[in-house]
Amino acid sequence: MTDALAFLVGSSTTLPALSSFCVFAGLGVMLCFAFQIVFILPVLALNLQRAQDNRFDCLCCFKSKVEHRHDDPRGCCCCLCVPACNPKEGVVRQVLEAGGKLVIEKKGWKAFTLVLWSTIFIAGFIGMTQIRKDFKLEWFFPSDSYVNKFISLNDEYISEGTTFSFYTNGLDIFASQAHMNKFTSYVKQQSTIKSSSVNNWWAEFRPVPSNGTAGQTASEFYQEIWMWVQSSNFMNSIRWSDDNCNLEKADRLASCDPTKGIAHTRIAATLKRLGDGGARYAVYNKLRLDLQDIFEDTTGLKAFPFSNDFLYWEENGTIDTELVRNLVVAAGVVFVIIMTLIPQPRIALVVGVGIVMTMVELLGFMHWWGVTINGTSTIYLLICLGLAVDYSAHIAHVFNISEGSMEARSLEALSRIGPSVLHALLSTILAVIALGFSKSYVFVVFFQILFLATTIAGFKGLWLLPVVLSLVGGTKGVVSSIDPSSKAPNVDVELDGAVISQEIEEKAPTLPSPGMSVKDA
Repeated sequence: MTDALAFLVGSSTTLPALSSFCVFAGLGVMLCFAFQIVFILPVLALNLQRAQDNRFDCLCCFKSKVEHRHDDPRGCCCCLCVPACNPKEGVVRQVLEAGGKLVIEKKGWKAFTLVLWSTIFIAGFIGMTQIRKDFKLEWFFPSDSYVNKFISLNDEYISEGTTFSFYTNGLDIFASQAHMNKFTSYVKQQSTIKSSSVNNWWAEFRPVPSNGTAGQTASEFYQEIWMWVQSSNFMNSIRWSDDNCNLEKADRLASCDPTKGIAHTRIAATLKRLGDGGARYAVYNKLRLDLQDIFEDTTGLKAFPFSNDFLYWEENGTIDTELVRNLVVAAGVVFVIIMTLIPQPRIALVVGVGIVMTMVELLGFMHWWGVTINGTSTIYLLICLGLAVDYSAHIAHVFNISEGSMEARSLEALSRIGPSVLHALLSTILAVIALGFSKSYVFVVFFQILFLATTIAGFKGLWLLPVVLSLVGGTKGVVSSIDPSSKAPNVDVELDGAVISQEIEEKAPTLPSPGMSVKDA
């Protein structure tokens, strides 16, 4: 529920790729859960029936002549022949119990645990405040690919930047001649644009800025452009409202009517080589906003710059807002579900605070490891929010249903569900560690983030959470404390928060006599 809803709520993001991923992941989690119920559990039941019938594992149609009790499982094949080498069950549980007693019952180890995790949180918080947005398309190519070698040589010797175009869309050129003159002057002043790369048809058509010939009508103006453009190299830079005017010269119909006006224009240019993704977005966004100001266009659709590369640059401007929004919304949904499944506000609050700390630490150590915020890392962070919940929620759930003192409940949770949590932690780390040797940016970042999330969230659930719950989790059920100096021991009974101190007489139980009331008995 937590994973599925966290993803499905995140699908409301404005980034199409991130939205599609969230829908896919949310539905995938729900279908995976349904698969466990309708397939895995029936298969386990059939396997239990096979074991009870003393049938072989692989050749289940045949029964063994030697009895194999299903509650006495054997290990590897050699152990079937040498029973003495069978490993003892519960080794992980025993280790966790021993470690739990150390950090939960010893005050020194408790203090060490709190100081250590506080230090980790501080380091994570500092790193989170310094993490930056950045993405470059060339990161998608392996570091040793010829593409990256070309980019490196290009930066060093040629420094060829990004080719793009300024477009006008449905703009009344005749009425906007003053704006076109202002735009031409603006382009010449931009230090980020290579002046030699600008291919401006308007500057060629009107070398001397003018708002139009006195008394010239719109029809005469467009007819003049039509006559000029046919003898220039800018035929492909102008698209006329009359489609007949846009045909190839050999196919152009005599019925072409340029006086209907110009529908679209294009002015090509090249940006100088820019640095990181943040600088690229800043330049692109400035061009877009300046054009809106020059052409007095609040929609941003009449005049705008565009290049395919800008699609990736745009992400750097919105990804931080989208990340924070999705994390906050998803965390809110997760916390509501935790409150529902663990209906103890104190325990649910501890788990919720732990999850927030985990995400802060994850972002911080991402910075220390050189990972930046972009669309790729944002998707992985949403995955890790669900993982951060899993490790702590299981420990907190078993703590909630256990009885005894706070320390006893913490030890019970650690020994009972801890082995399963540790298996999940180690299996996830082993599954992703191979990706660390990849040369692909997508796989390397996936390894870095998932490794950090699994390690931080996993050990926080197995180590820090039991210690914190042993301090603030509260007691439940019967807790006895005997005073050796007293003849009559005191028994403290806590039920729903109320502690009752009762003196018990040290004598043998008295059997009820005939006629004794139930109360007296």
